[in-house]
Amino acid sequence: MSDAIERAALLAGLQEATGRIEAAVQARAYERFEQTSESKLCTATVNLRQQLVDFQFLQANAMRELDREALAEEVRSTIAAAQAKAREATDRIAAEIYAELGLS
Repeated sequence: MSDAIERAALLAGLQEATGRIEAAVQARAYERFEQTSESKLCTATVNLRQQLVDFQFLQANAMRELDREALAEEVRSTIAAAQAKAREATDRIAAEIYAELGLS
């Protein structure tokens, strides 16, 4: 098979995979991924697209417990950990679809 034909076939497979991944993610849009900080100060919840959908401080007066830089880092790392869980789920979806299409 010529390089152009191989590239066209690969492109078609990748386009199909992209469409199927998008459909799978959309079908599971209800899924949420939650992470509570190690200090139990806050909880972040994201959706499968890693978008923040909820954030709660679990302790009253969080600003009195930590200085603003430490609080910001606690919030950032908690959100990042929740997003990592969502990314892992999305990666599993993509891997399954790529395997089904023989693209893995």
